[in-house]
Amino acid sequence: MRQLEEGLYVRPDNLAGGVAHTRERLYGLGVENSAPVFTVRDFDAGLESKARGLWNGKELVKGYRESRRLLEKSNAKLDTLPVELAAKEAYLLGDQAIRQLVFDPFLPEPLVTVADRVAFGSEVRRYDEVGRSIWQRFLAARG
Repeated sequence: MRQLEEGLYVRPDNLAGGVAHTRERLYGLGVENSAPVFTVRDFDAGLESKARGLWNGKELVKGYRESRRLLEKSNAKLDTLPVELAAKEAYLLGDQAIRQLVFDPFLPEPLVTVADRVAFGSEVRRYDEVGRSIWQRFLAARG
């Protein structure tokens, strides 16, 4: 969520479960139960523009693409590395990618290119599987 006006925080209404689920999650995370959580529609042109400007969609998409490229490049060479180096790289790069996904604002079109986020998420899952396999080999070799 981002602050649109003093005391008014917003985000696109594109989360699974809609406003009811979002309300429950926010209250569960410690937001005061008296805090109103609702859907806003039909902003005037000025507020609409301001709301869209709260996130830098171009930078988010650039991040999806760059991180996906890094994961693909790493994945292509992991099998050629000694298991200790492969485990380290998989851990560090995988951690960074998972963190990026966890903190992604999950914006809808047209704020971001959703296909790029989906492709990045798929690559993170593939990389995680490879990383788990490498770590199993690394731990078995030490055992």
